[in-house]
Amino acid sequence: MPNIFLRKKDSTYHEWIYEKVTYSIDYELPWSTSSSDYFNIALYDASDNSNKGKAKFTYYYAYSNGQVVDKVDVFFSILRPNDPLIVSFNRRENKTYNCLYSRLKELVWFYGYNIGYYFFKGDLKVELAKEYSKLSKDKKLTFLPGSNKNEHILVSEYVLGKKKFKKNIYTPDGSKKAASELYSESLFSENTESSTNYLYLRSVANNQFDGVCLYSSSSGTQLLVEFVDGESVTQLRRIGTSEKSQWIHLEKPLTYKNDNELERILEYIEFCLDNKIVVKLDQQSDNTDIHVVESITSATPKPITENEMSVTKGCDGESDIVEGYVCYSHDLKEYYNVHVKGTLNDLRIGGESFKPDAYLELALTIDNNHIYLFDETGYRSEFLYYNPDKDKNLYVYFLQSNGEEHGLKPLLFYYEGQAYKPSNFRDHHNYWLNVNLNSVGKGGVIPKPKNLKDVLDEVRLSSETDQSSTVPPTQQTFPTVKPTKDGGKNHGVEIKNENSAQSFIGGSLGIILGMLGSAIAIFSFWNKPRTFNRIQ
Repeated sequence: MPNIFLRKKDSTYHEWIYEKVTYSIDYELPWSTSSSDYFNIALYDASDNSNKGKAKFTYYYAYSNGQVVDKVDVFFSILRPNDPLIVSFNRRENKTYNCLYSRLKELVWFYGYNIGYYFFKGDLKVELAKEYSKLSKDKKLTFLPGSNKNEHILVSEYVLGKKKFKKNIYTPDGSKKAASELYSESLFSENTESSTNYLYLRSVANNQFDGVCLYSSSSGTQLLVEFVDGESVTQLRRIGTSEKSQWIHLEKPLTYKNDNELERILEYIEFCLDNKIVVKLDQQSDNTDIHVVESITSATPKPITENEMSVTKGCDGESDIVEGYVCYSHDLKEYYNVHVKGTLNDLRIGGESFKPDAYLELALTIDNNHIYLFDETGYRSEFLYYNPDKDKNLYVYFLQSNGEEHGLKPLLFYYEGQAYKPSNFRDHHNYWLNVNLNSVGKGGVIPKPKNLKDVLDEVRLSSETDQSSTVPPTQQTFPTVKPTKDGGKNHGVEIKNENSAQSFIGGSLGIILGMLGSAIAIFSFWNKPRTFNRIQ
């Protein structure tokens, strides 16, 4: 008699927010009237014979060859992977009978010829939702930003595949009448620096969900979080590097058909976290001219080595050639093709279901010192990423330094519609600020793109007169969203149950900062950046 162990899942397929586990049965004997009991099937809530206990249900006696079950499909919720919802018996008569697992447990057994009394004819997806509602008692959890203690939350941990990744599932405790509250620090605190900026939670904060799934590496590095609400799944992905990471909301969720594809996705995300592209802003090609020139010419790029990218004198058509300034192109595409593409392609899953963005962080340096990027105000950190399917090269503009022994000094760099300049030219190799590429139009209503040469002239004049601030920007401890232009506003993400004194002080300060933020937002609206390569 075949035994089916419901916790042993060798063939899993994901459908909607459920997983379908298929148990195929191979019989050594042909059916005959004398061997009908040989085709009995027992379902055990176990992973093998060692701890199988008593069968939860037994399908007895196939009184015809058509009543023999060759395959059993069992459906689970991704939030309750140990609790079967529906069992489908696929018989040789080319018919499938869907039965509620809860009903089968009540019956304990039935004869194969009586299955017509116990299967349902309704829509499978509808019945799955009903069965999960019974398990969860229709209770949802509320996800809140902050570090308070979770209230009435159940946590289950599972190992994926070859123990390379872990899955933690957070669900509401249905046995408690009180509200179930899950706080963000439970999901986003480990292996990252703490933060009071909850912008990255805008799509999920203060909302209710059936449950939350957190995927981590075996070492504990968090990679992906899924928020499940009915059939809707919202995903937040970790990007950047393991030491300096951010979380972003994925507009197009990553989909997978089975656990193997899920593991490949996690490997892909982990690889991107462990790798970055170093861009030396002061790097020049072999035939660098140490004087400011009146025109731009092309030069033969340096050969690429393991830790160095090709840098070419001149612009390659994607950024403007400006008289009076030297431009160098950093070939990100070539570097990616040589050092990264092969590994990422090996991790890609064929088909449309899996084409995630790479999000390789650009680590910027001058004189081997790391460059920290900030917005125009100097208060909010910004980061740049390279996506080989969308992004172009990075361009650095130079002016002649006061000391000839230093050759040319980086004046400004441009990448994907963003431009940055040193915040302090007395110590230009530490902090750089985003440059406003627009000027206020007539009547202060319509933003007007600046000419690139005018922008460079302004930055150059600032460097010569040293009118920039000599105080470095205030560096944020843990920036948590991809750079935006909204002035760092909270967008309605509220933190619940803070200390009353802190709330009073924070509230007063929040009003002041809110007024300042509104002013900055209005200013930023009229000064929305435009790309250089479209400037007339």
